[in-house]
Amino acid sequence: MTAALWSLLVGAALMGTGHANPPPLSAAHASLDNDAGCVRCHTEDNSAPNSKCLSCHKAIAVRVSRGRGYHARVSGRPCFSCHREHRGRGAGLINLNPATFDHNQTGWPLQGKHTDVRCSKCHTSSRGGGRSRSYLGAQPICSSCHADIHGFSRPVLKKCDTCHNVFGWRGMNANTGFNHNNTSYPLTGQHAGVGCRKCHAGGARFAPVAHEDCSSCHKDQHRGLFGARPCSGCHTTKGWKTMIFGHQVPRFRLTGRHRQVPCRKCHTSTNWQPPWKPSTTNCNGCHGKDNVHGAQFKGQPCSACHRPVGWKKLKFNHNAQSRFKLTGRHTRVACGSCHPGGRFKPLAMDCRSCHARDDPHQGKFSDKPCSNCHDPRAWDKVRFDHSITRFNLVGAHIESIARSATRAGTPR
Repeated sequence: MTAALWSLLVGAALMGTGHANPPPLSAAHASLDNDAGCVRCHTEDNSAPNSKCLSCHKAIAVRVSRGRGYHARVSGRPCFSCHREHRGRGAGLINLNPATFDHNQTGWPLQGKHTDVRCSKCHTSSRGGGRSRSYLGAQPICSSCHADIHGFSRPVLKKCDTCHNVFGWRGMNANTGFNHNNTSYPLTGQHAGVGCRKCHAGGARFAPVAHEDCSSCHKDQHRGLFGARPCSGCHTTKGWKTMIFGHQVPRFRLTGRHRQVPCRKCHTSTNWQPPWKPSTTNCNGCHGKDNVHGAQFKGQPCSACHRPVGWKKLKFNHNAQSRFKLTGRHTRVACGSCHPGGRFKPLAMDCRSCHARDDPHQGKFSDKPCSNCHDPRAWDKVRFDHSITRFNLVGAHIESIARSATRAGTPR
């Protein structure tokens, strides 16, 4: 049987009317609208099997063989049940009603915000030189429609659904599995409570974000005073005021009570700007107003007597550092008894300067030093030599007369 005769028989059967020429094919199949073209789609029993269609539509054949897409899921149905032919050049082959089409059969169910999106927003390709829209080729991945605004490099983060869902970009997944501590910048201390947008400006760009130095996010309140020294040398993420600076610098190490003093007591700038470094490290730099000695020890360092453990914890050696050695009862006398009002020098060193009111001799020996008779061990420890007087003591007088005369305070 010739191809021409076969095409005539098929055409008549298609029409079911006995006419020799069925209506024209669609514009897409116009090249087949001839005597030789009928057998390209029809078999001898007048059927149009799917295999005939797929022999030309190879892209769809590949998807069907791989079980991908809508055509794979409806491969048991004849192609012409959806794609009707012989209805004229202007008739369309895709009789798809967007309002009733079940998108779930494509392998990409429409959920959430996707249900409100027009078909043309995702299906942007065309066929036939742009004459008709093609629903093929739309990839079921977010980046096929949505631009990547984050710039992630790690594969797990490049998957949008790790964090986002179809119900809205800002409605983040409750269990994203994302742990910032697994990144190159673990969140500790107060950083853990900072909103993402604080560091990731605009809430879009997450990587890469400069984080090698605190100044990437924080303004340097010291205005470069500490040069290249890292902020972490003094501060922690627990809070700016939680300092870890040990102050164990050669210029001024903190010891004793100094370790309890708030920074601003010595560093007086209100905004911690210069003069952050005090102009001097001597005691008067901070304690000048507390100096009770006036100019008594001008030129001498406070550390000669005082220590950081406390002002009253003296290390002064009266025997080595003064002209008046403390012996006997003098070693038990409080400093203030001899140095009233904090006066330490110049100070008279004779006994009368402190003991004038205790003089039982009523000035009779004012021209003689008390030490001729008395000893710092105690007043009654007398070492007076009576032989230098007009009455040399001998015999029993040595004890009895000397004792009574001393009690009377008037040796004869």
